[in-house]
Amino acid sequence: MSDGAVERVARLRERADTEKPESWVPRDPGDEIAGQLVSYERGTTSYGSQVIAVIQPPDGPPRALWLLTAVLRDEFAKLRPAPGEWVLVRYLGKRQAAGGGPDYQAYTVVVDRVAVEPDWAAIGAEAAAELETAARRSL
Repeated sequence: MSDGAVERVARLRERADTEKPESWVPRDPGDEIAGQLVSYERGTTSYGSQVIAVIQPPDGPPRALWLLTAVLRDEFAKLRPAPGEWVLVRYLGKRQAAGGGPDYQAYTVVVDRVAVEPDWAAIGAEAAAELETAARRSL
């Protein structure tokens, strides 16, 4: 076996020997978990395959955050935290949907990252297009 294959098998064995982290389950509004995002995994529930974010708090063992709710999945999809970044997830409690929809479990997700510089060229192009459209309408 090549050196690369031997290293790969060693990494696989290490992963197989590592215990799965305990799940973080918020109980009350205001409960939160914060730490470094270690990895994403997949797990199976009665609802099918789900994404798990593994978070390493600074003061304890890694915890598994199952992205089971639509709100939590949406927050992660919008922010796209990457392994290595620091995240905070706060449970806000059960909320009533606007318009009388079903209640839902609300969360806030924050990622500690350097602010991304906006694409000023694209913003300028959009503004120029809006001004041009407004000018045509006034003629």
